[in-house]
Order: sequence, then structure tokens, then C-alpha cells
Amino acid sequence: MMRSIAPGFAVAIGLVLQLISSPSIAADSSARIYHQEVKLHPLGEHHESAKKLQTVKGAQAILVITSEGAFVSLSTRQLTPGNVYSAWIGIFNKPENCKASPCNIEDFTARNAMTQSDMGYVDGSIAAADGTAHFLAYIPKGQLKQNWYGTGFQNLKTGEIHLAVHDHGSPLPGLTRMMMESYRGGCKTESLFKGFPESSKSDGQPGPNDCNLLQIVFFVRHPE
Repeated sequence: MMRSIAPGFAVAIGLVLQLISSPSIAADSSARIYHQEVKLHPLGEHHESAKKLQTVKGAQAILVITSEGAFVSLSTRQLTPGNVYSAWIGIFNKPENCKASPCNIEDFTARNAMTQSDMGYVDGSIAAADGTAHFLAYIPKGQLKQNWYGTGFQNLKTGEIHLAVHDHGSPLPGLTRMMMESYRGGCKTESLFKGFPESSKSDGQPGPNDCNLLQIVFFVRHPE
């Protein structure tokens, strides 16, 4: 059951409903809709991965799975006004091989071959004056945008899906768009998570900002 939601999230829901009300989606009997809260990422602000996750109050995400891909909508808050953010989708095509539930960082990196994980770009935004931001995208089955492992999105039925919000810091002159559209954009190399593959650092120009993988959403799905 849905909780009370902020006006900005209502707008995001409206956009998703417009997308999924199209004749092609409405006729897809396999379509499934999931709602999930947003958590502070255990790696955010360079915290240890064992840190207990806290809910970002008032922030929620929607995942719509169809026979051909996924619509994702993320409306979040508690961001730094004016900072640049990018959103990413993490895929675990074989979540049954994860050591944890939800699948964790080790399952994504060290156990990549077993979990068939991958990461790809979703959307970018600049946080509003009230610390909110909205991300929206359609992710088709197959290769992900700016993917890190080349595995892609293959298991639409039960694959585990994570959404992550990455803080790039203050906009940099001439680089803002690139910061919104890449993982590395504007970031000091040492501020990026060392466990991620080198491919994660190849899709943007480095800069002087300290960057953080700040928020996370877990969509743990099971067979219907």
C-alpha cells in the first residue's frame, strides 16, 4: 500500500503513469509495478559498508517491469541544493547466487561472474533549492548505457535491480552536463569507490570535487 507522498513524487508518479498507460504497455499482461523506499547508501560519505542503512524520509522509487524492459522513476530528497547528481541502475541477473539479500557490493564486484551483475546510466539532475531531485528513464532489455561489465539487463522476470544516486558536488564551469551524464564527471579519482571496475572511471572527465555514492534503492523481486 502506498504511503503519503510529497508533491514532487506525485509529479514523478504522473509521468510514469503516462508512460505505462500507453497501449503497448497496457496490453502487456506481464507488466509488474513495484514501489520502494530510498536508503542512505552504506558507502555514502565514505561510510563503512557495514553501516546500518537509514531511510530517506519522503523519498520513493517506482519500478515498472514489462516484457521488453523497465521504467524507473526515483524522487528523492536530503540532497545538497545546487549539487549535480547522476542516477545509476545496478542489475543482478542471477540474484540467487548472491551471498546476501539484497545483493551487496561484494556480490556486484568480486562475485560478478556468478551474479551476472552490471551497472548502467539512468539519468542526471541538479538538486533543487529544497534538496529534492527526480530521475526518470526507460531501460530496455539488453545492453545498458555506459555499462561497466557488458553483462546487460537480461533477467527481466526475477533479476534484482538497484538504483543508486551519485553526488558529483558543485557544478563546474563547462562540465556540468558531463557531470550529470557520467559516473566520474567532476570527481577526484580518490573519492570514487576503489572496488568498482576501471570501466566505471572511463566515462567522464575528472575534476576537483569529492564525490559520493549517496543513496540506494533495492528492488528485491521474487517469482510471481
